[in-house]
Amino acid sequence: MDHTFKTALLIARQLFGKEESVLSKWQSFYNDIEKDMINLYDSPFMSFSFLALIKWLRKKEKEGIELYDILFNIELYVQEIYSYLGPLIQQEFEDSLDIMRGAASHEGQDLYQEASSYLEMNNTDVLYYLRDGISKNKFTFSKDTGRKMYQLPDKKKHVVQLSNHKDEDLKLKSIEDSMLWERTITNVLSAMDDLTADCLDVITMAWTEQTNSSTEMIQFSYEQVLEVCGYHRRKDGAKSFRIKDRLEVMKRLAALASIFIYVNEDNEIVVLSNEEQKNDFYKYKRQHIKRLFVLEDIVLAKDINTDEVIGIESCTIRPSEFLSNYLIGEKSTTALMPIKALQYSKDRHKYHKRLTRYLSWQWRIRQLSRTTMYRPFSIGGEKGLLSVMGIDSKNHKPARLKEVFENVLDNLQADHVIASWSYHQALNEQAMNQRDWFKSYWINQQIVIVPPQEMLHLQKSLQWRQESNEQQLEIFAESSLDQFVSSVNQKQESPVIEIQNGANDGQEEFENIRDTINQYKEQLKIPLRTLAEEVGISYSTLSRFLSNKTKRINGDNVEKIKKWIKHRELVDIL
Repeated sequence: MDHTFKTALLIARQLFGKEESVLSKWQSFYNDIEKDMINLYDSPFMSFSFLALIKWLRKKEKEGIELYDILFNIELYVQEIYSYLGPLIQQEFEDSLDIMRGAASHEGQDLYQEASSYLEMNNTDVLYYLRDGISKNKFTFSKDTGRKMYQLPDKKKHVVQLSNHKDEDLKLKSIEDSMLWERTITNVLSAMDDLTADCLDVITMAWTEQTNSSTEMIQFSYEQVLEVCGYHRRKDGAKSFRIKDRLEVMKRLAALASIFIYVNEDNEIVVLSNEEQKNDFYKYKRQHIKRLFVLEDIVLAKDINTDEVIGIESCTIRPSEFLSNYLIGEKSTTALMPIKALQYSKDRHKYHKRLTRYLSWQWRIRQLSRTTMYRPFSIGGEKGLLSVMGIDSKNHKPARLKEVFENVLDNLQADHVIASWSYHQALNEQAMNQRDWFKSYWINQQIVIVPPQEMLHLQKSLQWRQESNEQQLEIFAESSLDQFVSSVNQKQESPVIEIQNGANDGQEEFENIRDTINQYKEQLKIPLRTLAEEVGISYSTLSRFLSNKTKRINGDNVEKIKKWIKHRELVDIL
């Protein structure tokens, strides 16, 4: 066994001697590995935190530090080890570790209580711009399509369209259902506002919490939106929500069902050419149209007197493939958003809602990029705070607009959404007394908005949890690839390798490689010629190898095959 494992166990006894749950599991895992390295993956005591310690020690060895130096000077490395292992140990052993959480300090208890003031929300640019476009109803009529459109200002310039048309993602059983659906959506296409954006948030949050794969559906009803957004129940003892509120949410759920995305993720360019005339060709961009949500078992609410459809009462729902990639895929990032963003009134506090969402998005970006949290925000301009809040300076008198703007910031501070705010530079009284003070001075100023410290702490904890999951994948991937490489390299002794005349172990090795490639070929559904191009060897060589019609193979080609398989295994793991 690798000497690093034994050193890791000795270090563990020094650092975690009083933590029986940690030491016991690590000792059992070590014992299993000592019997047979295959238990690295099969042991019931398998521990990612112990493997993380192994990885840390190997990293130190590469830096030129001897393991015995670490062992006999452990006090110099205590904080570094705790910091490195912290996320994994906290997740693996939950709340059993006093040593990692500082004996449950009052500060930690206060932080736990503060967590109920925040919601974990997707923080990708696409989701933010989509919410923003819905809340401010940025959809405009397009003469080309005859429908309302909105181009997201993200890097790929996705286009959002409102439509009542039907596709395979909408499970309607009859012509009558289809006609009813078309009438329903036509009536709600204009219902794009802050409440619709709230519905989007609640649906995506519920789906992310309840599912483990992109194809799973959840049962959803309008009451979930009312509950999360803190709507008041009636005071007549019925304990139900007000009729007006229920009807408004039903309408917004139907409005979300009208949203389609024009996707051009891979920037696919298709060329139509005339084989007889080389200069005769036409290029076009391939674009996919995806529904934002996939809906089934839709229960519509209809007016009992007029039979007009009001909206969606309940349905089973999941995000489309486009949206789910941003919620749980590799493109996903998560931020903490104050629950007040959903609880503020869509009518009286729409500026509060929009600014709260924006700050949550920006603070997370700054935290991830490790830039200063105190960088000021501009008041005016295309990306300024007035634009973020949707305040049109043309529709307000300057003094009133400034008052509204400052009141919103004061209210956010009173509600603990922000810690404090101030002008980046104190306002110049002389400039403010000028006749054109608004356009020439005030709108060009900047604001410093300080985030609550408890939010930053909670966000860091969330980041730790996410990093621990990534670290587990990284450890598992590295271990799997190390094991794979060692196994396929056992018989590699010459540039040209004899396949059939070698030992039985070598024969089995190539059979395993052959089986692995054939499995991937079937799984990926790609032609053999395309597969050969990806591997980097000729079509004929790969064909003879897979059909077992060659007795020898060039060593360079073997290395290319191994690298391709390693790449595919890493993709599967991650």
